[in-house]
Amino acid sequence: MNQQKALETLATVYDMVAADVYDMVTKATARCPILDEIEAEIKRLQSIAPDPPKCQPFQKELRLAAPHKESSGEPQSFESLPAGKYRVSVQGSAYAQCTPRKDLSPDDYTAMEMTIISGSSWLNRRNIPEEIDFLREYWTDSEFKIIGGYVPVELIQKAIDILREERD
Repeated sequence: MNQQKALETLATVYDMVAADVYDMVTKATARCPILDEIEAEIKRLQSIAPDPPKCQPFQKELRLAAPHKESSGEPQSFESLPAGKYRVSVQGSAYAQCTPRKDLSPDDYTAMEMTIISGSSWLNRRNIPEEIDFLREYWTDSEFKIIGGYVPVELIQKAIDILREERD
């Protein structure tokens, strides 16, 4: 059994035991020994369990380029990233088309707003490079729409990787 599964199982057992002995524990002056043992094991597993991968490499780049600051009243924005002959602007904020729709660290989004920039032009749905046409569905069918909204971070990473490979 892997560590994460063991941690989840212990947490479930803890919840069941805690519910069964709630009255006993709250009325007693001493804690129930089995609960203490389970809590200790949960803490031990939490301390050695690896963090699950939760962010894509581009999210780390955004975070390192501009660490998240508490809201200053100004809309949050991140720097654009180089991607071969393009630049990719990826945004997440209370004002962007992202999930969740809040000002957070780049790591905390599951979908973000993105634009692709070629020179001084922002690409629309009709001129997205063919290699990354899987993104087209996130742009509305308008030649004026230059923003892809609610794009899953995995697809953003895939597009950035493809565009960066073209340069090589």
